[in-house]
Amino acid sequence: MDGDAHEVHTAPLEQLRPEGVLAIGTGDGMVVMVTGELGEVRHTVQGHAKAVHCLDISPDGRFVASGSWDRSWKLWCTITGAEMMHVRGHDCQRPCTCESDQYGRRVGQVDQDCLVSGHVAGIRTLAFSGCGRRVATGSWDATVCLWDAETGEMLRQYMGHTKTVEDLSFSPLGDVLASGGDDGQVLLLLLYYSRA
Repeated sequence: MDGDAHEVHTAPLEQLRPEGVLAIGTGDGMVVMVTGELGEVRHTVQGHAKAVHCLDISPDGRFVASGSWDRSWKLWCTITGAEMMHVRGHDCQRPCTCESDQYGRRVGQVDQDCLVSGHVAGIRTLAFSGCGRRVATGSWDATVCLWDAETGEMLRQYMGHTKTVEDLSFSPLGDVLASGGDDGQVLLLLLYYSRA
């Protein structure tokens, strides 16, 4: 496998199915999907413009989510290797006059080319909710974003950490999201939607 050997990140085998997939992210932006049973490479895709730092496999084993230093996360089909979704963070290329509300959504006069929603730094961690309908991302920008896994819409942005968000985990019922950061805090975020 090509890529920077010193930067390889993996998502665990999907435990419920014998044909589970192991997902591997590399320092050069590639995502590699390997069959768990035989260890054969199923798909290798050039996933991101920069290093892939985190991966997770949907509870049903059908999708791999990958997060990158390029401020984006993607959803991949484990069967075909096809990119199903690409959600970009703020482009940070020019001054932005857009405003966002308390949930991180764009409001008021919006520059249509500007992406205010999402992260302004690389994505460090991500996690699927228990039913696979939500994806949470944590970033070097110290924020946590909650996304709709079917549409890519950002549902909410949480600000509470003062340093990088290192880990995320949904409660079994999907009504609480725990985030751990380099600031030494563990935050419990209450989610206001029905059963994720």
